[in-house]
Amino acid sequence: MKKISALIIAFMLLLGLSGCGGEKQEIEIIIPAGSMEAFVFSDEVFEATDDKIIVTAGAGFSDTSVTLKTEKVSEEIMYEPTYLTHGMPVEIETEKGGWFKIGVSVQNPSEHDIAVSIYVQNIEIKSE
Repeated sequence: MKKISALIIAFMLLLGLSGCGGEKQEIEIIIPAGSMEAFVFSDEVFEATDDKIIVTAGAGFSDTSVTLKTEKVSEEIMYEPTYLTHGMPVEIETEKGGWFKIGVSVQNPSEHDIAVSIYVQNIEIKSE
């Protein structure tokens, strides 16, 4: 009976690890002073390593919308903004192997730049 229980636990752990996807990558986005743009995009370009990415809110902002801008893809797709709140990751369907920038809907009426960060899973950050 102990062997069966140990086998079941090991199997459950293996399933849990296989569903975790890639490591989360932190992407910082600088919101320029006085910016009232609908979306401000990252300087980093990333490649989607799966057909979906998982986005989690990081430091510097509350609830917001996120969207993708295509940089290098085989088929141009207009990405609709997706609502993002702390503690609730969102999945965005992507083209595996496509290159993207990510944008957040954060305005900054102050006189100083602000930095926000998000975490994105199933990507590889590229140098331009």
